[in-house]
Amino acid sequence: MKLFSIIFLAIYALGIFGKPSEKSDNDKSVQEYVDSLVDHDKFKSMGMHSLNDTTIKNIWSHFKSKHGRSYQSSEEENKRFDTFHGHLKYVLESNNNETCTFRLELNDYADWTIEEFKAKKTGLKVDSIRKRNARDIGKDEDSLPENTDNFDEDRSPMRRLKRQTVYSSFDWRSKSVVSSVKSQQQCGSCYAFATTAVLESLYARKWGSNYLTDFSPQEIVDCSTSYGNHGCNGGNYLSSLNYLLAKGNRITTFSSYPYVGYQKVCQTSSSSSAYLGSIQVWQLPTGDETTMASALVNYGPLWVALYASSQQFMFYKSGVLSVSNCPNSVYYKDYSKTMKKFSQGQYNY
Repeated sequence: MKLFSIIFLAIYALGIFGKPSEKSDNDKSVQEYVDSLVDHDKFKSMGMHSLNDTTIKNIWSHFKSKHGRSYQSSEEENKRFDTFHGHLKYVLESNNNETCTFRLELNDYADWTIEEFKAKKTGLKVDSIRKRNARDIGKDEDSLPENTDNFDEDRSPMRRLKRQTVYSSFDWRSKSVVSSVKSQQQCGSCYAFATTAVLESLYARKWGSNYLTDFSPQEIVDCSTSYGNHGCNGGNYLSSLNYLLAKGNRITTFSSYPYVGYQKVCQTSSSSSAYLGSIQVWQLPTGDETTMASALVNYGPLWVALYASSQQFMFYKSGVLSVSNCPNSVYYKDYSKTMKKFSQGQYNY
């Protein structure tokens, strides 16, 4: 009798706890909600014709509720709906294409045009890069080429890249020298976030992971305009570093100068700061992934420039992003990120 009771209780407990509860529609992301409504086999053969008007309207309502959207007029909502409908079609077509090596998802930008996304979420200015004449320098594969700007003319000769150890993968996040993920909000300040992220990791590598400190991208947004940056309208890492060099290679902490998502009056006098030490900069040869991997392993996370004004980047979720018509010229790069990891020739930002 005792054995029966124990077995019964075990089965009863499994009935309560063994099966995870399904998400309610309100808890689902927009893409999860879309996938729950779409018959993907039908979509592959019929495309958007497989979705009736009610389904599309329900998806639109879920998006508005999930991301707190309201519009000032019916005309504006109709315009936003048309944009959303186009993105919905693109994401579904991409995700149902079996040759794609990546997956997309509808997100907070799904009622934005690509032009709005570029204005609000990119921000890399190529003017500073143009000083290098957009050319590859330092063809020696075993070295990191110096940039051609007069950033620090008195620095010591560049060090050689170490090639003794060959890695198939490497991830700085596992070394406890990468800070938390942050949002630039609707401000073209990617350059400031990428700059501070690299400096945070270099600082933690120099002093130890216990000294990993979040630095202030807001300081760079607010205070470096006289050095070539443009606040929420974009900038570049060289202008940012020239600003820090001018103030003695010091940068304020995130906690003392928090990010607000818009440019305001520079106010560093009462903020706590960290001394970065001597800052040296090198430019990697364009398209040389071997040197890039070596630099990542030997020097730390890298500041990189990307072309981001595409639906693939706008709605990227996972996988290896491959954009067939991606322009390679430096003049088209409009977004800066920090590279922290590579694995089997795949690079993660």
